[in-house]
Amino acid sequence: MITANDMYELNNIINIKTSGKKNQALEKKQTVDEQLIIIEKEKGDPEEILERSMPILLGAQEGLNSLKPGDITEMRSFANPTKIIQLIGFCILVYLGHTKITWENVKAVMIDIDFINKLKNRDPDMFTIRQANLLKSFLKRLEDKLDVNHLIITDTIKQKHEEMCIKMGSVSKAGADRYRETKPKKDRVAAILRDYETNVNELQRLETSIEKLTITLEQSKLRFDTEMDDKMKLQQKLMTGFRSETIRWRQELNNMKNPENQLLEKNIPLSQPYRVQNLLSSDVEISEYQSYRLPSDEFSVQNEILTIQASRFPYCIDPQMQGLRWIKAMESKSNLKILSMRDRDFLKHIELAIKYGYPVLFKDNDEYINPIILNILSKNIQDNQKNLFIKLRDKEIDLDPNFRMYLTSRVPNSKLSTFHFSRSILRTV
Repeated sequence: MITANDMYELNNIINIKTSGKKNQALEKKQTVDEQLIIIEKEKGDPEEILERSMPILLGAQEGLNSLKPGDITEMRSFANPTKIIQLIGFCILVYLGHTKITWENVKAVMIDIDFINKLKNRDPDMFTIRQANLLKSFLKRLEDKLDVNHLIITDTIKQKHEEMCIKMGSVSKAGADRYRETKPKKDRVAAILRDYETNVNELQRLETSIEKLTITLEQSKLRFDTEMDDKMKLQQKLMTGFRSETIRWRQELNNMKNPENQLLEKNIPLSQPYRVQNLLSSDVEISEYQSYRLPSDEFSVQNEILTIQASRFPYCIDPQMQGLRWIKAMESKSNLKILSMRDRDFLKHIELAIKYGYPVLFKDNDEYINPIILNILSKNIQDNQKNLFIKLRDKEIDLDPNFRMYLTSRVPNSKLSTFHFSRSILRTV
């Protein structure tokens, strides 16, 4: 069953997750907005170049209208064309997307009845990087061959053929120039658009996640408020019930403050003045305690009586180490073994102490007590009809009745739990 504390912790966790998601969404929204501005700006550049280059490309394509089928047939008949015609033919092959660049392939392309239309309608944006670089190389070689007087030659037939080829080559050049200027910018815009779409999808995913977390948080808060209302109602009922018991409790408290009157009322004999140590010890024993450097005040005497006669082993809070000195002096002739729970071999020593009946002192303890010694601390003594024994881990250790154990701590304000109170007798020195 989920408690109110669990719900409170759950609400905190959901709040932290929601805040984190909102911060991520805010950062992603800023990134998307910035990319949108960049896309709008970058899209304008290739569009402007396309608008500027389109008349040039259209003009070059229009020039092809003056070519006649007979001109194309005459061109195909060349066995050994000039270098200029040959280069223009290679440009046409690359422009149309062919990979084998030879004059025979140029003539084969011209056989196609739809050759001129293909040349006019070829989309320069379909170029690959390899085709663009190859076309650029051929155009550079062509520019090196041409000069201002290249058409002033004696052979008018050859001049006519070169003019025809230049018309066809101008389409390739216009398309190549357009591709070279617009392709990098289009690629950049496409890359930004892909990144933009990824970020938009991520933003949508974050917004969906935030919406779900918000709904979960609202439902959790509602359950928490309902649980707290129920607890407040139960608390109110409990407090109302306590009010009826207050008078009786106060009377019992007053009676507990004066136990001597209770004893007298019940006609129980009572020595005057009444002292606990007179009942539990004798003057001889008290003198013996004091011979071991025990302070003579009444509080110290009562503490040492509890240390020796209590049904459980003592846990002494001893900042001044008076109790430690007293135990050492008292047990000096009994082979006292001083140990620490941090010792690696303390279990071996305590087994021997239990078996042979000599005292053990664990000094400088903190709030932690090793659970291995729980059976010893609790005096969980068992009888197998032959002898007494204590279980230590998986061993049964025979118990000598003279075995004693002491625990001391120098920490004055130890935060001890019910574990210490239920398994040992606490005393402050």
